[in-house]
Amino acid sequence: MDGTLLSFLGREREKMACIGEKTCAMRLLSARETLMLRREVAQLDCADEEERALRANAALLRTCLVQNGEAVFASAQDVENALSVGEINALVEQYALLVFSPTNCFAGLIFQ
Repeated sequence: MDGTLLSFLGREREKMACIGEKTCAMRLLSARETLMLRREVAQLDCADEEERALRANAALLRTCLVQNGEAVFASAQDVENALSVGEINALVEQYALLVFSPTNCFAGLIFQ
């Protein structure tokens, strides 16, 4: 679907997010991207569920944060190295608000 049709349907596809002093776009993932991310997370070797959740959230941010059409972070590890746990959680909460916005027509997947 193109942006015009999505706007007509009332779906907000992205919003601005701040990482320190940098501003970037946080985009809503497609269903296919969400499924691919779930498969990636399922293969992570983690010590416990808390580590899995943190690494899954880092992978989500790697995928949804863009600037000028390019990913802000090259990998989930880059997210983990650049941001604190609190910053990762705050950005994931912003993503949840985008996914579950009353203007969006579907419920997405959040890794928490």
